[in-house]
Amino acid sequence: MESLRFAYAAAQEKAELAIERAARVKEAAWARFNAEQNQREATDTRLQATLDDNRREQTKLREEYQRLQAANTQMSEAQRTAQTEQRKQLEALEK
Repeated sequence: MESLRFAYAAAQEKAELAIERAARVKEAAWARFNAEQNQREATDTRLQATLDDNRREQTKLREEYQRLQAANTQMSEAQRTAQTEQRKQLEALEK
């Protein structure tokens, strides 16, 4: 009977140690999970900020491109007008 009691106590102690070990493993796993989740959220926040910056920059560049296109169109029209005037003056001089 004494050996049975000793075996039971040893088994109970082993079970308690296993439960404690499992609790520590679970706690460590949750800590890792939470740390990784926090890291993902921080990365997502940085990526979103970068995306927002890129969108703002893209908008600025698009606006600048449109201004340059408008200026180019005006310069082309002015050049055509000047060429037409030069031809008219040349024709007038030739007459």
